[in-house]
Amino acid sequence: AITVGVGLFIRFMLPIPEGVSQQGWSILALFVATVLGIVTRPLPAPGVAFCSLAVGLMSKTLTFKEGVAAFTDEVLWLVVL
Repeated sequence: AITVGVGLFIRFMLPIPEGVSQQGWSILALFVATVLGIVTRPLPAPGVAFCSLAVGLMSKTLTFKEGVAAFTDEVLWLVVL
């Protein structure tokens, strides 16, 4: 619950800095929430990543191609596992 709260706080409560697009700010909030979820482990890391992907796709912050591109990187899975 804290990871979702932090992500929502960053996205909707903090002002977007000048020069940063709304999509960029949304991606930052999603990234911070994902990292916090991986650290606090409310789910295993792949579950947190999948939930973040789902939120990114449903909010139209990421396209499907952008979202699944990270899942094809072998180095990512070596680090996560």
